[in-house]
Amino acid sequence: MTLPLYMFDAFSRPVGMVIATLIGFAFGFVLERSAFGRAPVLAAQFYGASDLERVPSSAESFEGSVVTLRGGFAAFEAQVLTEPAPPTSATPGALAHYSLRSALHAHFTGAALAAPVEIKPVKVKRARKKEGGC
Repeated sequence: MTLPLYMFDAFSRPVGMVIATLIGFAFGFVLERSAFGRAPVLAAQFYGASDLERVPSSAESFEGSVVTLRGGFAAFEAQVLTEPAPPTSATPGALAHYSLRSALHAHFTGAALAAPVEIKPVKVKRARKKEGGC
């Protein structure tokens, strides 16, 4: 491990190793305190070329939750790696689904994030009621 401070002779190599060890212990401590050391908090994820018939035997003793991807890698490719089409209906659920898929697509492929879909109000013309009553 080399720190940028070596270039400026701020400290010697043995002191740098002590600092690196302390940083490592601090990082491990933070992970343990935030529950990343407990298996029930973690989730194992498995996927194959298609649907998994059963969970692999190595995962049967895992204490945390085990998640399998329905549809395998083909489903991951279709949902994440394929660019999402803008929704045809402007329901909040469809917009949220499109926003999520476009964010995942941008993250995993490095593509630019798609512009958010704008909802434009629709003007409705209504016939005026005639004056008068019953």
